[in-house]
Amino acid sequence: MRSLAFVLTLALCLPACNAANSVKDEPPGDRGQFSSSGRAPTFESLLTSAKKGPTGWDEVSAALGTVFDLKALPGDSLSGKGPARLSDGRVLSLVSINNPARQIDIGVAAEPCVAPAWAAHIVGARLNPVYQDAHGVDRGRQYDATINGMLIRFNTTPVTYRCVTSIHIYPAPKERP
Repeated sequence: MRSLAFVLTLALCLPACNAANSVKDEPPGDRGQFSSSGRAPTFESLLTSAKKGPTGWDEVSAALGTVFDLKALPGDSLSGKGPARLSDGRVLSLVSINNPARQIDIGVAAEPCVAPAWAAHIVGARLNPVYQDAHGVDRGRQYDATINGMLIRFNTTPVTYRCVTSIHIYPAPKERP
């Protein structure tokens, strides 16, 4: 009798556990559209839009709203937890949108891997030569591109540098006179 109870409990719990960890395939309704089709954006379209400057920032912000269930935070900011699947199959793990600062931070899931060289080619990013913190710890490589007044930065996995782990989009620092 005990084993039957265990099997029934397991049968009821597994689907619930799976649902909690599943990748979000469908965009939530009425959150703004990235394209006229209403489909989720691709990784490439997020990077391409970011290159447009402030209007591109608005496009990226709206596109992320189609794949994340964004929660309001104090100070006119938004946050969303993934996983959230893009239409090209790539997966985002989190997003933070700070509207007053015009800063977007995006976490990128390890699988499927997004190759840094491919992402760098899309935005024209260059490898930052510093990839260790002040304590000599490898935190991954960093690529930067400044285009149309926006800084697009992405980081890679430490040690292997094989995959993009995060993207940051914000206004480029002003040059001092």
